[in-house]
Amino acid sequence: MSAPSPIIWARRAVVVVILVLISVIWGVRQSEYPHPWFFGAKASAEHIMKAPESRRWDVVRSYGVLAAEKLSFEQIRLRGDALPMTLEAAYYDGAAHHQRGDFDSLDNWVTEIDTFIPDVHRAFFYDGIMRLFVVANAESPEMVMQFAEKLSRRTGGADLSNGIRIGIQQALGADIERASAVASTYPVHIHAVLFEELGWRVGDEQGVSATHWAMYRDSVPPTSQCAFAEGMTRGAVIIGLGEGEEWWPEVQQFMAALPAGCAISIRSGVAEALLIVLGDDPENMMTVVGQIEEAGHSNAIRTLIKSRQHHH
Repeated sequence: MSAPSPIIWARRAVVVVILVLISVIWGVRQSEYPHPWFFGAKASAEHIMKAPESRRWDVVRSYGVLAAEKLSFEQIRLRGDALPMTLEAAYYDGAAHHQRGDFDSLDNWVTEIDTFIPDVHRAFFYDGIMRLFVVANAESPEMVMQFAEKLSRRTGGADLSNGIRIGIQQALGADIERASAVASTYPVHIHAVLFEELGWRVGDEQGVSATHWAMYRDSVPPTSQCAFAEGMTRGAVIIGLGEGEEWWPEVQQFMAALPAGCAISIRSGVAEALLIVLGDDPENMMTVVGQIEEAGHSNAIRTLIKSRQHHH
């Protein structure tokens, strides 16, 4: 029997390639996250709304990440316009932290942001530029602060501390003690936000417990230890809400183990997590708050949420 001819082999290879492509496209379309290469703006918005409410913020934020990695600023805006207003912040936040740009053409970069991104969401993108710079230069605080001053002037006085804190966390957060040592070299007036973000990294990866608090407490300046606890709480509660787990008992135990002065910070972490995960459905969010048995804590968290809702 003779071997198959080159033409037959070529046909077989084409069939295999087609089958692989069909499989890839099918897998992408079944994914929780709508990829902009396979979903248009309207279809993406509809796909996102099918996600469980507790997952929707993460899905839309990841959609923003994909949009920033694959699309222009103009196309990012077109897709943002197709989303419900309550999901816009999470979308633009994700896009901002994965935007592409050239530091040698900073003016053009900022001009594109100012041209295409809605005014209310531009701060995410200014912070995103700052984050990219810090990731590359986290251990040079003087250089970072000089760039922050330059960027702030170019963006009309924007507060860029959010970009600084996320940059330090992403650059160094795999080693919290090292990250804390570096964060401590930054100006004292931004320590609280820097250590809140490092606390988030711990809470997100390790949960919220007195054991983890004790593990890292001594590496955190005393004046920022409650902020670190707030971040731990925010990270752990976001995970708990997303996975449908009981999270309040763990937070309550954490609060009881820490200095009493940190209670307000821990409640603040809970409020922020609820706004991030459930902020697009205020009624359900307040229902969840009402399920916290201790009236003092639930009332305080409810008040914090109401004071911040216009920022989310």
